[in-house]
Amino acid sequence: MSSETPSSDRGRPLVVCTVGTDHHPFDRLVRWCDTFAADAPDVDVLIQYGSSAPPRVATGEAFWNKHRLAAVLLAAHVTITHGGPGAISDARRFGTKPIVLPRDPARGEHVDGHQMRFVGRLASSGLVTAVSSEAEFRRALLQRLSAPRGFGVDAEAAQIRVRASAMRFGALVERLLSQPRR
Repeated sequence: MSSETPSSDRGRPLVVCTVGTDHHPFDRLVRWCDTFAADAPDVDVLIQYGSSAPPRVATGEAFWNKHRLAAVLLAAHVTITHGGPGAISDARRFGTKPIVLPRDPARGEHVDGHQMRFVGRLASSGLVTAVSSEAEFRRALLQRLSAPRGFGVDAEAAQIRVRASAMRFGALVERLLSQPRR
């Protein structure tokens, strides 16, 4: 695949994996996606690999600008990502419930465990599918590929949550602004 907008002209589902832009390599997730690509020649796998080792079988691109990211996420049948809030929200905004492997600081994939805590919380709310082993990853990926695109994403409920969060934020700002200045 080139840097053009992905298409389904080959009639195959597109799996998109993004590891983000952190300087810590995330070779584990790239390797899992690449191994899947080798085992599933009827699926297109596109990996944004950042500072990780590039894939050997799947199509890989080091970094994407926001337009490229939007194009691939819009075309993706399945999105796989690290545990960054931006990547997760982008996947959901473009209509997929992401499969998420948080970076593990014990493996040198990040500085601390905030992604693990964040993803655990989102998974318990049903907003992402969290995985911690390659076997879980494969099961989740195969399950998602057999379901319609967007399975598990309730766009209306997401909009309600966003509006409620905006209202809470607005109320906090209003309270702060109404306090006397010292």
